[in-house]
Amino acid sequence: MRSQLEDPNSGLYISNFVLAETVMDTRKDLFVDGKYVTNSILFETNSNKIQPASLPSVGVVADYMKANPTVKLNVIGHTDNVGQDAANMDLSARRAKSVVKELVDFHKIDQSRLTSAGMGESKPIGDNNTLEGRAKNRRVEFVKL
Repeated sequence: MRSQLEDPNSGLYISNFVLAETVMDTRKDLFVDGKYVTNSILFETNSNKIQPASLPSVGVVADYMKANPTVKLNVIGHTDNVGQDAANMDLSARRAKSVVKELVDFHKIDQSRLTSAGMGESKPIGDNNTLEGRAKNRRVEFVKL
């Protein structure tokens, strides 16, 4: 909404005023049900290297852990069904370990508060026959211990 306001008594003018809706900060509610699932932590193809654009998503979890110092999490990696089962299981485990490493090394979260596991393609939440479904299946879950 753009508006121009004039106060005839002061000689002040306000123009090009923009109102923007903000997004509610839900970090405090991440683990309401004991689990936080995200597709926003992305990795290089067939790799456990976290893409730089995904690092703020890891930071959200780190902020939550810093604000809740007694919380312990299991980081669980998931893949789609592209590739061999054994390779996907290994890849998902390495990706979960990469997220733990980022939390420990960069965000200084105590290693004793984190565990990791890989589920490979064994627990899909989307249809692996579609691009959208495979994208849903490539995810990281954070589960309270």
